[in-house]
Amino acid sequence: MKITTKLIAVATIALAAAHLLSGALCTSSSERLSAAERAAMADAAATLARAVDVVWEEGGAAAALEMVERLDDPEGGYDLALYDADARATMSVEAFAALAEAEAEAAILEPEGEQGALALRLGVGPGDSVRKVLAVRRATLSPGGWMSGDAGRFGLLLALCNLALLGAGLRWIDGPLRSLGAQLSASARDGGRARISVRGGDEIGRLAERANEFLDGLRQSWTDMRGEWQMRTLLFERLRRADRLSTMARLASVIAHDLGTPLNVVSGRAMMISSTPDCAPEIVSDARIIGEQANNMTRLIRKTLDYARRGELHPADEDMGELIESAISLVTPIAEHSQVSIEFLEAPAIMAKVDEQKVLQILTNVMINGVQALPEGGRMRVRLDRELVEEPPDARAAAGQYVRITIEDEGVGMAPELRENVFEPFFQASGGTPSSGLGLAVCYAVVREHGGWITVHSELGEGSRFDVYLPNSNDEGEDA
Repeated sequence: MKITTKLIAVATIALAAAHLLSGALCTSSSERLSAAERAAMADAAATLARAVDVVWEEGGAAAALEMVERLDDPEGGYDLALYDADARATMSVEAFAALAEAEAEAAILEPEGEQGALALRLGVGPGDSVRKVLAVRRATLSPGGWMSGDAGRFGLLLALCNLALLGAGLRWIDGPLRSLGAQLSASARDGGRARISVRGGDEIGRLAERANEFLDGLRQSWTDMRGEWQMRTLLFERLRRADRLSTMARLASVIAHDLGTPLNVVSGRAMMISSTPDCAPEIVSDARIIGEQANNMTRLIRKTLDYARRGELHPADEDMGELIESAISLVTPIAEHSQVSIEFLEAPAIMAKVDEQKVLQILTNVMINGVQALPEGGRMRVRLDRELVEEPPDARAAAGQYVRITIEDEGVGMAPELRENVFEPFFQASGGTPSSGLGLAVCYAVVREHGGWITVHSELGEGSRFDVYLPNSNDEGEDA
């Protein structure tokens, strides 16, 4: 409302100044137009003055005063006042005394607070030392009388102008500004995504355009800052992972060196005991258990070394279908022992540049996990195809064509906690059994080294599906 108030104040001052100027011009014009009337008034005043002189000379001051009182009729058009040196008068006006002492015979007097009067100096005869003044008033001689009738109209005009300005201010200034403020507040609450819309092409409309430009810049800055924050987070995660791998590598080397030989001795002695003739069955059983656990410890150390000291990739052009069949052939004995079938669905010939041994390691690990999750008579399906990925879920992967290997089982599925951390090394779900937790972690790390990623979809009681994405960097062998 501040702008509207200022407009009203300025308009009020302007109207008042215009009205006063108009009044001054009207007064000047009125005085020019009444010159003839003033002359007639002067003649009438002179006649009255001569009559008063005659009465004064013949009947004295009392008779003259009585005559002036009889002729004094403001409502009839004349308002008379007589003044003499002894201050006897029908109306005492100090300004008349100045005329009595002056040299002029007549003058227009405008005493403060009274209407203008035509004052004439009277004389009784030659040598008379008494000075007398006759004042004749009439409404037509008042230069300020015109204002009394216009005061109400002026106030009404001023009120109407203020109301008009108030309505205009509310419509074109206050309303748009309130809308602009509300939209800015809403935009601030939703992160600057809302656009500012103000009708009209005036200054407020241009202000809204500038506000939109500011919000666009703010959103872009926020996007850039968020991208930079994500990049820093990714770099920090890589540094943390590299430091963890370095620590694991040192620890695994120490463990392999210090425990490898003793474990081999334990495993060998257990085999010797279990194969000794005429050995008690209980001793043979215990020896086999000792040997199996020693072998488990050896495998754990080997997995840790594999995870911490992954070698460089040696990619070559490989037929992905043949790689999958090789992995299935490696896992088939384990699957048959668990009475699980593995089905490789028909797929097109797809070539890709990958490290054969590492991809075999990935596929066999995932398949063995699936076989272990399936009940007897369960089934696992493997599919191979291509997919164009525009927004990879892994920040290090680029958009483009990928080879997708899908391994799906009908097992028990995974709880949300396990599903979200399935690729974390050494992760153990709440209430779960202890596990090395390195198989899938190694798989994910190797796939990322190839420039791909692994996704998992699983629900309890509904089985699991792993999708392995590898860059389709070689087009040879693809269908036309």
